[in-house]
Amino acid sequence: MARRALHHKNPLGEAALLVDKNQLQEIVFCSFDDPDPVGNVYAGRVTAVNETAGGAFIDLGLKAAGYLPLKRAPKGLHQGQTISVEIDRASMGDKGPRLKLSKLDFSPSAEAPALLQSAPSVVLRALKNWQVDIVSDGGELRRERLDVEIISGADFIFDAADLEEILDSISSRQISLPSGGNIVIEQTAALIAIDVNSGDHQGSSNASGALAVNLEAIECLARQLVWRDLSGIIVIDFLRLKGKRDRQKLVQAIHDKLDDACQAGGFTATGLFDLTRQRQGNFAGRGFQAYLSVGRILAALRRAARQSHKRPLHLTLSRRLRILWAQVDAEIGDDLALELGTVELHTNHKYRISEFEIETP
Repeated sequence: MARRALHHKNPLGEAALLVDKNQLQEIVFCSFDDPDPVGNVYAGRVTAVNETAGGAFIDLGLKAAGYLPLKRAPKGLHQGQTISVEIDRASMGDKGPRLKLSKLDFSPSAEAPALLQSAPSVVLRALKNWQVDIVSDGGELRRERLDVEIISGADFIFDAADLEEILDSISSRQISLPSGGNIVIEQTAALIAIDVNSGDHQGSSNASGALAVNLEAIECLARQLVWRDLSGIIVIDFLRLKGKRDRQKLVQAIHDKLDDACQAGGFTATGLFDLTRQRQGNFAGRGFQAYLSVGRILAALRRAARQSHKRPLHLTLSRRLRILWAQVDAEIGDDLALELGTVELHTNHKYRISEFEIETP
């Protein structure tokens, strides 16, 4: 099947997948608990101008002040001034968003800080930029004047495209490799540590086996970096290679497979490989697994309701998802009651967030 975009929206978030012949090329996700602010325009108040840091700090009414480089700032910028700015890059860790001047007209006497204009969602921007056929299981996109094919199949739209295993891997700490090895991704405040393990791979103790696992790992990692939009300092602990030729093959594979946002460093004295990657702003991973679970549960509830003959459904969720389900009830609870009938909620504290069970007593 030709390149297309798959779209799904539920009360926890919205995502679009760019798919080519059932191979995932790109993913864009926005959690409604933590929406992407890039492109939003604010009336901000200057809290400090720091010549040494080369920028001004602007109060936007968010958790952290925004940073406006002085080379982008108007002359004579001073503390207490109200200024119209646009978020150019989202916050990262403890650092506030990076700003640029906005061209939006506003009164300098306007109340600040205040949001002046919201940007289109990162999902909507991606769908317009991809310029491919769009398939969705809801009609929301038609309000955006997009040409959309609406489907209402029995399965969750992403799983129906055989992407379930790939999507689950995006939220997993450990990812299995085809040969039996695995990679473990650990995110900390300072860096992202990636450990390559031989696992059940036969022959990984010899030179050719170790190289084979490492090459599989970099193939997998190249995709995960893009899908998760990992950024900052990344340190990889590959399986040890004894020969210089094998190490050169691995380094060449790293340069060939990684996307343009990556800047490869090299092997350190301790044998670790370091690189940096610039955030592309396409994926906000927090909340993605819960969003997937809600999409799958809603599809499963609709299947069960068609077979229940109006008998109540018993839905058992993990503790965390039971808490998040309140957002589903608040937004579409009345519609679900009309569509599905009675759904009784239960909690199993042993369940992971991806686990659920639907029963008809």
